[in-house]
Amino acid sequence: CDRRNIKTRPNIQYWKMSSPGEKDEDRVVLQQRLLKTDEVFVYRIPPMKSSSGHRAEDWDLAKPLETCSLIVEIIDDSLFCKFFNEKPKQGGPDGATEPALFAQSKIKLDDDVPYINHWVEAVVDSSRYFVIRISDGTGKRQAHIGVGFRERDDASNFRMSLQEYENSLRKERQAEEMHQAYEEEIQTSTDSKEEIDGNAAGPTTSKLSLKEGEKLHINLKGAKPRRETPKKSAGGGGPILLKKPPKPPPSSDEISVELSGIQIGKSKSKSSRASSSSRASSECDSGAAVADFDDTDDEWGEFEGS
Repeated sequence: CDRRNIKTRPNIQYWKMSSPGEKDEDRVVLQQRLLKTDEVFVYRIPPMKSSSGHRAEDWDLAKPLETCSLIVEIIDDSLFCKFFNEKPKQGGPDGATEPALFAQSKIKLDDDVPYINHWVEAVVDSSRYFVIRISDGTGKRQAHIGVGFRERDDASNFRMSLQEYENSLRKERQAEEMHQAYEEEIQTSTDSKEEIDGNAAGPTTSKLSLKEGEKLHINLKGAKPRRETPKKSAGGGGPILLKKPPKPPPSSDEISVELSGIQIGKSKSKSSRASSSSRASSECDSGAAVADFDDTDDEWGEFEGS
């Protein structure tokens, strides 16, 4: 596989890798350095004595197997813990050294091994010592070594680098799931749109349409039922209503009777007027007599006063 460095940032590198089976397609690989420690003690550890876990006091801490430097970095979707020791530089001056790979642990979380404790495990009696599973380049041979840090801060940074790898891998998987769900949603909407377009082009009818001769009745609250009036036939089979005919003109006998009635009414009105005038004149005469009687009384009254 061909690997070319295409971009470099502080502690982050992007590699473009290609393999013969990818048909001229390049894949960008992320390489990010999480931790570098100059002094790490590597120990040969005995078998675990109890099920509670490994104990650092059983390792003979005063006699480490090797003193190395540690580099923790992410390459693609795997985490590498690389231990380097110093060896004499070939072809160099006396005393010159160069770093050489002493041991390596490749950590990869997947469905088979989803927990990082499978590769890195803390001891039960100290926070500065760990047990790490190492392997050769092929991954067929594996072994356990003990790793210790002189300072607690270095041990805490190592633990945080492991957590950062877990979080980055979890976020990457969530992003892939969201992208896959988005693509499935787009594919579903595209298929439904094509199905709708195909139905619109064909001579099919909607399932919500009424069949021939079928009626739909809707009852509304507060609305009075409407009575259906019989339709009039176009041939005029029903009765035709006509206006009443006008009255015939009066005959000559009826006209004479009406005139005689008018004459009789006039004579009665004249007699009533004469009776009323005679009655009024008699009332005037009686009033005058009463007035004369009153005058005589006045005269006698004056005489009696004198």
